[in-house]
Amino acid sequence: MVMGQAISPQERQRIIRVQDVEAAGNSGDKSFIPFLKAVLQSRKQDRQNWDRPQMALAKLGEREQQQQIVCIFYRGDAYEAQNAGIRQLPYIGGWFSIRLYVELLANKQIYSHWLKSEPHGSDAVLESPQGMALTYLPRLVPGLPPLNEKDWKETQRQWPEYIRKHEAELSQLEPQGGGVDFSGASCKSKPRERSINP
Repeated sequence: MVMGQAISPQERQRIIRVQDVEAAGNSGDKSFIPFLKAVLQSRKQDRQNWDRPQMALAKLGEREQQQQIVCIFYRGDAYEAQNAGIRQLPYIGGWFSIRLYVELLANKQIYSHWLKSEPHGSDAVLESPQGMALTYLPRLVPGLPPLNEKDWKETQRQWPEYIRKHEAELSQLEPQGGGVDFSGASCKSKPRERSINP
């Protein structure tokens, strides 16, 4: 299914019947939002992972879910941040994900939180916020200068500059993340729910 392409009534019924939340998000069809919100609430009530309906809603432009994903990097644990950085953001895409990856690349507050956060029961080495940005930004932003493997700090400086220069076209990519606070300031005032189980 191509993002934004009209779907048949049979495909719509299949998506709802099997709760194919990723297909609902990929459809670009905002009429799936009530269905996705219902799935999200049901999974929360049943104490199941609800990161997939969350990312589908974020892909369809739901600001509340986009803000919660941003807040993972300011208040969540390292395991949640890795899930968001390597699974949710590449799926969501658009200007929203590009902007958040730029924050992961350069925001000292996010990095400081990541260093202090717990991996919650995982012995695995978790990828840093900068590592996630360096891995996934090239998939979202065509034409980025190549990664300087000998001096990644140079890449950390060059990529945000490149993105700023191309902001006019990149900022048109959906979802755009309009109204989302990428600074983390609004994350302090909202209670955070955990979308995945440790």
